[in-house]
Amino acid sequence: MDIELYKADKLNQKGSSLRKQIQNNTTPVLDLLVREAVQNSLDARDNSSKSSSVNVEFTVGSFNRATMEKELERVDFASKKNWGNKFIAVRDSNTTGLTGRYENKGSNLFKLVYGIMEAQKASGAGGSWGIGKTVYFRVGTGLVIYYSRVKTDDGYESLLAADFVEDEARKDALLPAVDGEKYGIAFWGKKIRGKDSVKECRDSKAVTRMLKAFDIKPFEEDETGTVIIIPYINEKALLKNNVTSEDGSGTSSPFWTKDVAEYLRISVQRWYSARLANRKYQGKYLNVKVNGKSIRQSDMEPFFQVTQALYNKAALTLADSTEADLVTIPDTEIFCEEIRINSQINPNTAGIISFAKVSRRQLGMTPPDNCPSPYVYVNSVLDEDDFGKPVIMYCRKPGMVVSYEVKDSGWVSGIPATEDDEFLIGYFVLNQEPLLQNVVENLSLEDYVRKTEKADHAAWEDVDLTPEFTVTGGKPTIISKIRKNVARKVAGAFAVEEDEEEKTSDSGLSTLLGRILLPPEGFGRKPSQSPAKAPGENPSTTHKNIRFSYHVSEFTPDGMKVELHATSGKRSAEVLGFEFKMDSVAGPISAASWEEETSLDVPFTLKEVEIKVNKLDGRKSGACCLVDDPGDDTAAPLKFGRLLSKASGWYGLSIEFLDGTAHQFDINMTLDVAVSRKDVKPVLSFDF
Repeated sequence: MDIELYKADKLNQKGSSLRKQIQNNTTPVLDLLVREAVQNSLDARDNSSKSSSVNVEFTVGSFNRATMEKELERVDFASKKNWGNKFIAVRDSNTTGLTGRYENKGSNLFKLVYGIMEAQKASGAGGSWGIGKTVYFRVGTGLVIYYSRVKTDDGYESLLAADFVEDEARKDALLPAVDGEKYGIAFWGKKIRGKDSVKECRDSKAVTRMLKAFDIKPFEEDETGTVIIIPYINEKALLKNNVTSEDGSGTSSPFWTKDVAEYLRISVQRWYSARLANRKYQGKYLNVKVNGKSIRQSDMEPFFQVTQALYNKAALTLADSTEADLVTIPDTEIFCEEIRINSQINPNTAGIISFAKVSRRQLGMTPPDNCPSPYVYVNSVLDEDDFGKPVIMYCRKPGMVVSYEVKDSGWVSGIPATEDDEFLIGYFVLNQEPLLQNVVENLSLEDYVRKTEKADHAAWEDVDLTPEFTVTGGKPTIISKIRKNVARKVAGAFAVEEDEEEKTSDSGLSTLLGRILLPPEGFGRKPSQSPAKAPGENPSTTHKNIRFSYHVSEFTPDGMKVELHATSGKRSAEVLGFEFKMDSVAGPISAASWEEETSLDVPFTLKEVEIKVNKLDGRKSGACCLVDDPGDDTAAPLKFGRLLSKASGWYGLSIEFLDGTAHQFDINMTLDVAVSRKDVKPVLSFDF
């Protein structure tokens, strides 16, 4: 093919700047590739086709360098021996292909191959073709080859083109200077007569030779579509760019971070579970293959099967479809809430949030599957004290997850954390129909939200619409209101459950079954409806930024032993502690109140507490001590304060640090508890 060496005019881009256009250093490059490539394919869907799906296939393999390089004139790619011979290709079908001509800026051909920084204007489409597509240049060394088959008035025609974008400032840059200056951009195709530029190549022989180099089958019969080929990929570098472990240590990397094809298989589910193999999707759903293997619904990871169900519930509810009632997640309840925004949109329904609490078993996290946690699947590395945080995602018409919100976000603010054995997962689906009320021109909510997205579609943020639109009010606050209302609705659904855990008391230690002792009428605090935990479960709670979890490990002749774990995570704390209270229908009763109101001895007393300091300020400690009665009040690095009843029974313990300052810590305790009455339930409380 002939070459065109691009010469930039004033204010136009050079290769080095194009390669940096997507300023997203948090999303792995392979994820950016999947998001962009699949979205481009969905945007190019052939609506005249009777097929109900868009097909996308990813191929990771090796290619014949000599055959390919022979087709690209005047650039010595062969000199780059260390570039290797690996490639990624993205093929779509049931799409229109690269229709139109190179000189038509509105054509698919121009927007994908030649148009840089051109905005996407189709309603419901993916934002900006020009900026987003620059991710293709970052996946490999900057060379991208485009093959497409389109339908014309005369039948079907194949075309071929190539772009190369490099950092022109590098000493080893390949492209020669133009008029004494390097620009780092080149195109290959067919030379235009009388010009120093090229257009797409429609020579069937050149197409055949190029496809042969990659062992890619051409489109046949009435097929139309596009194949994007990215040669010279560095698999190790691409995989190194990914999140490596749940705790950030790199010691427990999930399986998909070790193989590019596996990573692509997970990434497609991560961003497109709403449309992937989903026949309930209202529009053309998505069929995907990776190296020839289909991703069917049954092949999806359990977490993404859950997210698809949540999407279906919200989308079908939004469409007022009776099918919404048929969408379920086994063994749990899906909640659906309408999100309304008053005065700024008409009608005022901005979308639907569906959410559910899902157990570790439902997410395949238990043997034999042993799947990672949802946080790992969504590329979110959390501190230990962040576990139990909700996972909220959101999307608009194309069905691509824009972002997963886990912590430090208005989408999840105020939503209570879950127990250790369950996860709260939510999916917000935008209503595309409403119009903005304070904009003179007709602007739909869908199109407004698309305008708020950056090139990588990584978030929604309210934007100033002037001077493009005539706005009667100030800057819209629609997105911020959606965020707040989503968090409020989800938190509100579990408000009763939150009240039940008020004062961080928990009846989780009610393993000594028996009738509840009824105190005098009106005695105690507000009623607690918290269900008792079964023996062997590990209830947990957070009090003053300290996370406590505990369980009964052993029953002794006169009581029980309780294993208690306390950690401050990355936050520091000066003091921690616990006490036993008595459960009743009127709420937990403190030792002092019990003695005063019943004239009875406290029925639960501590014999000893064995303490092991696992970590102190991020470093391994291993310090151990035994607190008994009477025992020493100090044991490096801790000092203790016992909570004593009138009868000198010891029912609680406060722990501070000898140096009087706050520390980060991770501590295990074994509590040896004597139980004098078996008709009263013990309550372990951290609010003393």
